[in-house]
Amino acid sequence: MKIKLTHIGGFERACEVAAVVGAKGLPVVIGQGSACTTILSAAEMQLHCALKNAQPGGEMTGFMRLGEQDIFSPITVTRGTAYPPMTAGHGIEVDKEKLRRLAGRS
Repeated sequence: MKIKLTHIGGFERACEVAAVVGAKGLPVVIGQGSACTTILSAAEMQLHCALKNAQPGGEMTGFMRLGEQDIFSPITVTRGTAYPPMTAGHGIEVDKEKLRRLAGRS
């Protein structure tokens, strides 16, 4: 079964579904597999790490399809392995000054 955070209703619901699927001895795949922000990709990576029955690998690559998102701290990918920043929350920082400029609020 594939779990997409934005379709399933967030972390709590995703964990509930993964537990039901896991009780049947089945794995889950995490990720959108489509273009999404760095924040959503990092959230999917955190969910993947939290689940015992998450299948190795996943479809948490949406951030790579959107190209450079310099408003967010990057997720490093080396040899097919993603390394999100290991800080509080999802590990993603927002450049507030760039965000203000983009919003036209200098």
